Amino acid sequence: TIVPRGQSLGAAWYLPEERLIVRPEQMLDEMCAALGGRAAEKVAFNKISTGALSDLEKVTKQARAMVTVYGLNDKVGNLTYHDSSGQSEYNFTKPYSEKTSELI
Repeated sequence: TIVPRGQSLGAAWYLPEERLIVRPEQMLDEMCAALGGRAAEKVAFNKISTGALSDLEKVTKQARAMVTVYGLNDKVGNLTYHDSSGQSEYNFTKPYSEKTSELI
């Protein structure tokens, strides 16, 4: 359903699915769906607006997580830079090099 959300004109909300394991294809499908509004603006008006800000933030975070948390990128490799112990909040350095940072 489409419901108003904050400053945005509306957002598509879906019933949550109970799934513990998500395939990369599912994540990419969710990212494409999130950017549907921006694509529709381009198709309908041949212009885009700032209305997709929250969608862009969500997609960017999800793409970064695919690479840095879940290890779902062939170039970076099958590893994670996520610290689930909670100790990383006291660490002031990133756990990878500048070269890896550029790759991410």
